[in-house]
Amino acid sequence: MQLLYLLNILIFLLILNLPESFSGCFHSKHKHTTDNAGASSSRTHTEQGHASGASSSHTHIGGPSNMCHCGQYERSYLININISTNNNSEIILESSQSPIGAGGYSEIFHVYWPFKNKCFALKRYNNEFKQNKRNLKFANNEIEVLEYFNTLNDNERNHIIKIQGSSIDNPPNNNNVLKYIVMDLAGMNLEEYYNNNFNENDRELLIINIIKCAAKALEQFHKHGIHLDIKATNFVLPYGKQSLELCILIDFSGSVITKDEYAERKEFTGTSIYEPPEYTNKMTDFHRSYDIYSFGVMIYKYLIHPNEFTEVNKELLGDGNLDKLAKDCMEENPDNRPNINYIIRRLYLLNI
Repeated sequence: MQLLYLLNILIFLLILNLPESFSGCFHSKHKHTTDNAGASSSRTHTEQGHASGASSSHTHIGGPSNMCHCGQYERSYLININISTNNNSEIILESSQSPIGAGGYSEIFHVYWPFKNKCFALKRYNNEFKQNKRNLKFANNEIEVLEYFNTLNDNERNHIIKIQGSSIDNPPNNNNVLKYIVMDLAGMNLEEYYNNNFNENDRELLIINIIKCAAKALEQFHKHGIHLDIKATNFVLPYGKQSLELCILIDFSGSVITKDEYAERKEFTGTSIYEPPEYTNKMTDFHRSYDIYSFGVMIYKYLIHPNEFTEVNKELLGDGNLDKLAKDCMEENPDNRPNINYIIRRLYLLNI
């Protein structure tokens, strides 16, 4: 009986001195189950085409191999796309299932390039048979513009989105032609930036800083051409950035590379509400003042209609510095509009 009592005491002492890592293994298993449940929740969003764990801080950069490089998407829910290159080889990209942006002629997808271990934006011109020639013309025009800027030094083109490559794909027995452009991944556009940073007390300062940032990008582009689709959604921040240190100009479907004062353009791809009166009067010779008018509409939109608007009514503008600048940019006579260099000087002279 006494021997049995001593044996029980010995067993009890052995249990107390078990190694901590072993005694905690059941808790680790339970924690693992919880992590799996969280992963399932993320996958549900990813299957619908949303970013897994998406946030402006992008804390997954350089993270586990099951995530793309920027940490926005789980790779298991990306779709493989094989793209033929100009030298008859193929590259494999892993694409988001749903577009992250869209325009009148194209859709933008987030893609991960495993070979480079980097994320990019894939612009896809998906053309219905009846519009193949027209849309392919816009795609080829954008490629030409972007490739031109790729020949410049970084300090001459840092405000212009960078192209990584392009390809055309005509699937067998399919009337659709797909034109792909792979570009650097960009962050939020200036319309999104305004909505994310709006504060009634600092509204004028916010608009001035946004317009300054956009003006610098347009100034760089105007040294080489005419954009023809200036609006807030065509200016973006670098990927992962939250401040207005640098704005990048995008969407060159209808742009013209020229050092001349005027350029002829028979087909227009821009946004109608940003068109100056000379275009609606069927003029086909475009000047940089076309972009200036659109820039004025962009300022007007921030001042009067930050959200959607269907018409421009200059009578709604007041006598403030920004109001006067918008009016000057939207002068009926193109010759009376300021150039972008003068606009930048005025913005920096504003007394805030």
